[in-house]
Amino acid sequence: MGKAPDLNDVTAFVAAAKAGTLSGAARDMGLPTSTVSRALTRLEEHVGVLLIRRNQRGLVLTDVGFLALDGNLPSNFVRKEFCK
Repeated sequence: MGKAPDLNDVTAFVAAAKAGTLSGAARDMGLPTSTVSRALTRLEEHVGVLLIRRNQRGLVLTDVGFLALDGNLPSNFVRKEFCK
């Protein structure tokens, strides 16, 4: 079985999805915004898909991001090494 995503990265994803902004997630987690941003990037690189779109108004979950937040990320969206 492949390496699971880092729990801190998943926690940052959930916090960002709930807060709607990186700064809000960072505030909720007591971390710098840059740390939350890097965690999201690592998680997206790990699963191989974009989970959140960043824009001037905040964050918007992609369709895959919604599925991931609900724990329903289809295996065909995950990189092969994650499924081994």
